[in-house]
Amino acid sequence: MIEKQKLRDEIKQKLLNQIPEERWRKSRVIEEKLFALAELRNAKTIGFFVSLETEVDTHGMIDRALLEKKKVLVPLTDMKARALLLYEITNRADDLKRGTMGIWEPNPAKTRKAEVSELDAIIVPGLAFDAAGNRLGRGRGFYDRFLGKVDRHVPKIAICFLFQRVDEVPVGVHDVKIDKIVTD
Repeated sequence: MIEKQKLRDEIKQKLLNQIPEERWRKSRVIEEKLFALAELRNAKTIGFFVSLETEVDTHGMIDRALLEKKKVLVPLTDMKARALLLYEITNRADDLKRGTMGIWEPNPAKTRKAEVSELDAIIVPGLAFDAAGNRLGRGRGFYDRFLGKVDRHVPKIAICFLFQRVDEVPVGVHDVKIDKIVTD
């Protein structure tokens, strides 16, 4: 079995090596596939992560969900509690600010704190995924702890580039599986 850190480093390098225009094009393909899913069409409230520059671009997806009159919840990192907190945003440009580790996060002064129980679907980030639904995150456990609180009936949908799909993701006891993976 491949070591977690080695796999993280390998995928991070591939993400960095992508040409921005190619990343944008692939992100739009993933967006179309994602919004075609019944799980997303039927969801009234969707949890989205706000993508880093090298990840599948979720900015347009968030805007699209808002245009479709869906409630959009995004995480705020609470470093002290080592937890993710959800906030509802109504306008990506107005409601987000640079937060922990340079990640765009909701501005609590402009947004409503939300509960995990409000989610109808959640879009999940990660570095690598396998066919069994195993996910490799960035190594701090924020998403695994958070996903452990999400009702098991709420679809956990990962979005990633094709090269992020691997034969096997090393798993630990606290790792939470993904229900569906959407790729280019």
